[in-house]
Amino acid sequence: AKEALGKAKDANNGNLQLRNKEVTWEVLEGEVEKEALKKIIEDQQESLNKWKSKGRRFKGKGKG
Repeated sequence: AKEALGKAKDANNGNLQLRNKEVTWEVLEGEVEKEALKKIIEDQQESLNKWKSKGRRFKGKGKG
């Protein structure tokens, strides 16, 4: 990951942007990495659960 980040910065003159906004990029390692991944997974599950519950409202109802 460090190598990939370095190459990306070199290719863009050290200026990496996300949606036309400059952001700070860093490589996470060890415990910090585990916590970040845990939070991402939890957020994805929460988002999936919200999507699933919205879809249930319309099951069984015909259209037209």
